Amino acid sequence: MVRPLLLGVLLALAMAAPAVAAPGHHPVNLSFFYPISTNQDPLVSTNFRLNILYGRVGALRGVDISGVAGRVHGDVRGMQVTGVVSLVHGSVRGFSTAGVLNYVAQDMRGVQLAALMNYGRGQCFGAQYAGLFNFVEKEFTGVQITSVYNLANADARYAQIATVVNAVSGAFT
Repeated sequence: MVRPLLLGVLLALAMAAPAVAAPGHHPVNLSFFYPISTNQDPLVSTNFRLNILYGRVGALRGVDISGVAGRVHGDVRGMQVTGVVSLVHGSVRGFSTAGVLNYVAQDMRGVQLAALMNYGRGQCFGAQYAGLFNFVEKEFTGVQITSVYNLANADARYAQIATVVNAVSGAFT
C-alpha cells in the first residue's frame, strides 16, 4: 500500500511545473556520475533527479535523491535526500537531509538534517539539526539543535540547543 502511494507522489512531482531559473527543462534526470547522465547540460531544471555517485542540475522543483553527492547551481523547491554532501548554490525551500553536509549559498526556508554539519550563507527560517555543527551566516529564525556547536552569525530568534556552545553574534530573542 505504501509503495504505490510513494510511486504516485514521485510521479506527480515529476509532472509538476518546471523551475524557471534554468534555461532548459527535463522532468526526470538520471545520473551515474556527471556527465554520465540522461542530460548533458548542468544548468537544466528538473522535477525528479536520481544520482548514484554525483549529479549536477541548474534548478530542482520536486524530489532529489543522491547516493553520494548532489549539486544544484540554482534553487531547490522540494525534498533532497543525499548520502554524503548536498551543495545548493541558490536557495532552498523545503526539506534537505545529508549524511555529512548540507550547504546552501543563499536563503533556506524549511528543515535541514545532517549527520555532521549544516552550513547556510544566507538567512535561515526553519529548523536545523546536525550531529556536530550548525552555522547560519545571516539572520536565523527557528530552532537549531546539535550535539556540539550552533552559530548564528547575525540576529537570531527562538531557540538554539547544543551540549557545548550556542553562539549568536547579533541580538537574540
